[in-house]
This record gives sequence, C-alpha cells and structure tokens, in this order.
Amino acid sequence: MERKSSLFRLTAILILFVVLSGCSPVGHPSGGSNGNSVNGGLSAQLNDWLYFVNYGDEYALYRIKTDGTGEEKISDDQTFYLNTDGTWLYFCSGSDDQKLYKMKPDGTEKTKLADVAVRNIVATDGWIYFIDVTDATKPETYRRLFKIRSDGTDRTLLSQHAAASCNVSGDWLFYIRQDNQTLYKVKNDGSAECQASDLTMTSCIVRDQDIFFVSADEEQHNLWRMKLDGTAPVKISDDPIAAFNLGCDWIYTVSQHGGSDLELLKMTFDGSKVTPVNADNAVLINIHDDWLVYLSLNLDDFSIVQTLIRTDGSIRKDYRLEQEPSIPKFDRYAIGEVINTDEFSITVISATATNLIENRETGFESQIFDDVTDGAYVFITMSVTNQGAQPLDFKQRIGLFDTDDQGYAVYWHPLADITEAKDKDDPGFYLARSEYLEGLTLQPGVTRVLQMFCDLMEPAYPLTVGLFDGTDSKPLAAIDVVPAEGLFVTGWAQAEMIMADQFPNREITLLNGVGARFEGEDEDYMYYLFSVSQAGSAKPAYYLVKRDTGEIYTGAYDPKQPDYAAVPVEPLP
Repeated sequence: MERKSSLFRLTAILILFVVLSGCSPVGHPSGGSNGNSVNGGLSAQLNDWLYFVNYGDEYALYRIKTDGTGEEKISDDQTFYLNTDGTWLYFCSGSDDQKLYKMKPDGTEKTKLADVAVRNIVATDGWIYFIDVTDATKPETYRRLFKIRSDGTDRTLLSQHAAASCNVSGDWLFYIRQDNQTLYKVKNDGSAECQASDLTMTSCIVRDQDIFFVSADEEQHNLWRMKLDGTAPVKISDDPIAAFNLGCDWIYTVSQHGGSDLELLKMTFDGSKVTPVNADNAVLINIHDDWLVYLSLNLDDFSIVQTLIRTDGSIRKDYRLEQEPSIPKFDRYAIGEVINTDEFSITVISATATNLIENRETGFESQIFDDVTDGAYVFITMSVTNQGAQPLDFKQRIGLFDTDDQGYAVYWHPLADITEAKDKDDPGFYLARSEYLEGLTLQPGVTRVLQMFCDLMEPAYPLTVGLFDGTDSKPLAAIDVVPAEGLFVTGWAQAEMIMADQFPNREITLLNGVGARFEGEDEDYMYYLFSVSQAGSAKPAYYLVKRDTGEIYTGAYDPKQPDYAAVPVEPLP
C-alpha cells in the first residue's frame, strides 16, 4: 500500500475571473472588478491599455493596447491578483513571497505597501481590501479580510471568519466563509458582520443589486442568481459550471453543455440562450470590453496556453507556459554507506525483491492465501540511529522517489522494526503486512534495524531511497538501491500471457485461482484457472497455469471440488 505525495504535478486550480471594465456597473470598485479579484487578478484594464500576467514569460507583467498594438513588458515581477484604482496598479508579488505592492501603469515607482502575503486584492476609494495569507499558524489573522490605505497605512482587520473570496459593493464586503461555504457580509469598517445567505456556494460575484453564484449543493455546481439581500434565488443554468464571468451582455461560462467535455460558452443572463464561443479548452476567463483573456490546459504535456482574443475573433495572441521540472539537488549514496542528517543517521544494509508474500498465519499456509503481484514487493532493510535529544517519528522521513520529465514524486511506504527478529539477516526475510506501519518513533540515542515494505507496480532499478526532515518532501539525501532478486513466481498477468501464446486466436477468460495437490504432494499448490473457447464452439475447454512453474495443465471438473469449474489433471503435452 503506498501513499503518493507529488512534488511536481502541474495542478491547475484555475478559477473564474470577471472584469467589468466598460460596463460602469453601480456599486463596484472604481478600477479593477470584484470578479477579477476573486479569481486571481491576472489581468486588468486601465484606459486603453490591457494589463496581463504573461504566462509565457515567467508571469511577468505586460500590457497591450486595446487595438492589439504596442505590446510591452513593464515589470519582471511575478505578478498576481492584479487590480487598479484608475491611477495605480496593485498586486501581490510572487518575486517577494506574495507581498502587497503598487506601481505606476508604466512600471515605475514600485512600492511595497505591506509586509504580508495577500490575495484577492480590491482597490477602491483610497483603500485596498485583501485576504491575509501570511501565516496559517495564526488563525486570528490567517485568511481574514483586511483593508489598508493606498499609501500603506492604517491596516485594519475586518472579518472574524476565514474568507475564501471577497466582493466589494458600496459600504459592504461580501465573502464566502471558508469553513462552510456560506455567504457572509461585513461593513467596510469591520462592523455588522453577519450571514448574508445560508446557501452554500463555491464562488460568487456581486454585480449591481444581484449576486451570481455557483451552488455547492449536491455537487451539482449549477449557476444561480439572487438579490443582494440573499432573497429570491433563481437557477440560471442546469449545466455543471467550472468557471463563469459576467460580461456586459453575456455570461461567459466553462461548462459541460450537452456533452462530457468542458466548453467555452456564452449565455443570456436568464440562461435561455446558450452559444458556443470556440473549441478552445478554456479553464479560466477574463473579460475586458470586447476582449477575452483565458487559459487553456493541455493535460498531455501539462502546459498552459494563455489566450488574448477579441470577442469577434479578429485579433488573437497566444502565450504558452512551458513548465520545467523542478528537481532539488542532493547527495547520492550507495548501499552500505553511512548517511548523517541533522537528526538521524542511516545505513541501508540490504534489499530484496520478490513478487510473492507467503501467508504464514496458522491454518492459512495454502498457496491460495499468498499474495502475488504482477509488479514487485521490495523489502529494504536499514540501520537507523536517532542522533537528536528528542524522540523522533520517522513518518515521512524515509521514502522512495522517482523523477521524470514532469519533475519528481515521493512515495511513502510503511516501516517495521525488525531489530529483535531472529531471522532478520536471512535473504528474503519479511514480516506479515500488518506489522508494517506508517511511522515509527525512535528514542534519543537509540539504534534500530528497520525494514521498509514497498508494493511497486512497475519498478525501475535502481530505486532511490530518499531521506527527509518530516515537514516536506524535499530530499536531504538519497541512496541508490538495486535489490537482490528473491523468489519470483508466475503472476496473474503473466499467466494470461502464457495462455495467449499457447492458444492464439482463442477467447481466453481468467476465472479464478485454484488450490490443488497431486498424489505425493504434502500441500496445495496454486493454479490459475482459464476457460478457452474457439469460434463456433459452445463449450469451453479448461486449462490451468501452475503458479510456481508457469506450466500449463489440462483441466476437468471434479465433483469433490464443486466450487471450481475445473481442477488440474496433467501437464499439457
């Protein structure tokens, strides 16, 4: 049993963006919109310039004129949650741990406003509203709503609950409470905080006197609309919605409409008319007047394509993010070498691979109770010493990891203390599965012999045993391990291949395992039972493959073993 912690898998949680520039809706921030802020703030419009985070250039900040000309980079900062008050650009800097900054629209006068990590920035009326994500160990401030003046003064806590997103409407801030997904509101001075609706939702956008939201109930994720006071909810669409954005005349959605694939669509505000936009696999949408800005995810190579396109299709620009694997550097060692970390030392003593785990429980010695895999069971034995002054839990301190063109992944495998086992030095030694645990604790100064049990489907040697500090999955060091080969028997998949080679162009069906013994044998041996049919024949023949040898046996029904369609009779000539 293995638990996987992937360090590099391009995980695209790309949420909806809404930009209402040009519509001049009542009750909205003067510059960037609520929806843009709620969903990442990767673009904003200021006068006749469209500002956007360029995915093709390491998230640098670019701008382009709304006629499609004059594209230029204005900052190398990794820029997120972009917003504007009509004079300044506000953003959190990925180049400085997501801290809050502002700069002029030409990229000059970059200024840090707060030494806190932020998201969901909304700039309006001289104030910057944001969610603080600095320190998850401080629940009194983590994911709470704050405001700060545009000059960086008067930072003020506004909400008492953790917020998943925030909209500004007049004197009120509406936010989805993170723990229960219901809608709350609070005045912009921090007073009158209360629940605005008990409906659960995954996202919402406040526009004029309405709230548009995606329902979280029953995992339907339909699009709804209700009044600002939380009354009169009305379903707009029955389609499951992955993302949505409000334009001036249309609601743009990413949804499954009449099919299994996500589509980029637009619909009327009452949902009565739905029109495909194009065939792009969009997963995020921004709208700026007659411009769409969206991202598409290619699951084949984990690349992201960012598209800027006029709504009439007359101008289109694509930017591709080519994600490079991020593999940390570490020292490599061999079996038998001593590796010292800050907390423990370790030496891999031996490793054995097999595809068979015998069931040694009394009364279950028959081979039919053994575990056989088409991959490999690998047992890695190591001597480990706790060199610290405190007890040390080895959960997620020792694991296997592998690398590929997408990065690297870590696999945590269970451990057992075999120090007192009498036969621990025998090749092929292992314990029962139940004796391997996710974590073991070693007392200070104690040395123990541990064994790691790895159930691998497609092992590639050498295996890489990684050492970790227990807090993350960055390896401190690695040990290259090539296991000695133990006992390998015929597995289920291999037995099917043997049968396919023996009986080409026949219909072969694997039925079950059969325990059987011939005269003179003192125990049951395991056989894989197959039915073999020929075209036009109504009655199948039965054959069995012996687990230990891979030999094919003819089969016949035995009334003494009525649970099986056939038992082995003799080896196939």
